[in-house]
Amino acid sequence: MKFVPRRKTGYHATPLSAIAEAVDLIGEPEGDASSLSLFDPFAGDGAAVLHLSRLLGVKPDRIYAVEASGERAEALRRLIPAANVLGPATLEKCSITKQTMSIALIHPPHADEHGGGPGRQAEYAHEALQHLVPGGIALVVADARCWKEPAFCNRIANALEWATMLPPWRDGESTVSMLIGQRRRRSESYANLPQILNKLPGSKYTLLPGRAVTHFVKYGHSDDEIIDLLNRSPLMKAAEPPEVKLAPEPPMELGRGHVALLLASGFLNGVIQKDGEPPHVVRGTARKAESLVSREDSSNDNGDRVRTSVYTEKIELHVRILTERGTLHDLSSGDSAA
Repeated sequence: MKFVPRRKTGYHATPLSAIAEAVDLIGEPEGDASSLSLFDPFAGDGAAVLHLSRLLGVKPDRIYAVEASGERAEALRRLIPAANVLGPATLEKCSITKQTMSIALIHPPHADEHGGGPGRQAEYAHEALQHLVPGGIALVVADARCWKEPAFCNRIANALEWATMLPPWRDGESTVSMLIGQRRRRSESYANLPQILNKLPGSKYTLLPGRAVTHFVKYGHSDDEIIDLLNRSPLMKAAEPPEVKLAPEPPMELGRGHVALLLASGFLNGVIQKDGEPPHVVRGTARKAESLVSREDSSNDNGDRVRTSVYTEKIELHVRILTERGTLHDLSSGDSAA
């Protein structure tokens, strides 16, 4: 027995051209550029976050990335050796200091075999937004299905003060768009997306310095890691199906009493199929039955009549055969029922 990792179908790389278009709306950083920090909770192979960091001047050791796929996480580490990378890991199983990042690239996976859709994407994006400093910049990427869903849009809008929707692009069969917005400096309050769209705090968005990240650790296994640990566990042997043992052929023709031996050994219990013949199911059972041996009538000293009966227990063998056509044969009685 072996567990197979579930197939994820929601990963799409963010085009570098879309990132460059978003950076055009970001002005000079406020304060020292060396204090900027970049967060990507769904980093993929790292191409997008590397391009964004170079355009903004973010130092590689100030890049914080999380990636669920082990292969893509290793590719990201090779691409940006100085970056802080957690992977394979998922955002909900990581402990990361909140309100510390200058900018976040948020492109949550849009679906997998066990769920997904706008509701789940909204949860991913909302959790990622909590790691921005108040006034930090968010780049949220989602397909048209999400941007048409009020629950998704309102969840994003509640965390932002201003936002701008960039032109969409085609990704396979999906239409994808990026929204650039600034996180609220005050506590979150209800808003909808039309209320905050196209309202810039000036000509461009201001990039704020990041804060110290005191926690950036993974505290739980990803789904793929759990499956790998299960497959490598010695206890998996207990879940292996028993080996199917074929009934050995007798060295000679069955004689009197041999059928009872086959029943007692458990061989008359399962599927039997000879070469070139259709299979059939055989089930043998043994039952005890009382049999009268003798009966004698007599009188005792008081003149009372006494009947003495002697019984013995006999083993009765019942063998039933079920053919592939559904016909049931009972060899003990000679009857058959369709």
